[in-house]
Amino acid sequence: MVTPSQTSTGGNRSYAVLVVKILLVIVIILLLPKLVTGRPSQGSGGGKRKKKLDRRFLERVSSCETVACGSLVPEESTPCVTECVSSQCHGKIYGDAPLELGEVDERRYYEFERCAKTELRALARQKQ
Repeated sequence: MVTPSQTSTGGNRSYAVLVVKILLVIVIILLLPKLVTGRPSQGSGGGKRKKKLDRRFLERVSSCETVACGSLVPEESTPCVTECVSSQCHGKIYGDAPLELGEVDERRYYEFERCAKTELRALARQKQ
């Protein structure tokens, strides 16, 4: 037979579970609009153009790494590769203080990458 103390504990437990479920639903309802509108969408063509530009840049880098600078050790080929990709940007970024063999300067490489992509973009516009 069931005693009153057993039913009250079971009732409290089911009441607690119900409260937790209701609180979870409330939290989800409050956070859902932020999750849906969290990131603004970019223009439909902007992302595709950026990917295409990135792909062209990486293709040029890969070509320079294998063809023009293929005889060098990959860790030491950065000056050769940047010169091959864009001599104008290489001179602009690394001209005053060239990289030593094996040196890594991420900040200047990102500046070079931005310059080279701008150059690629200008070349693409001239072809159109």
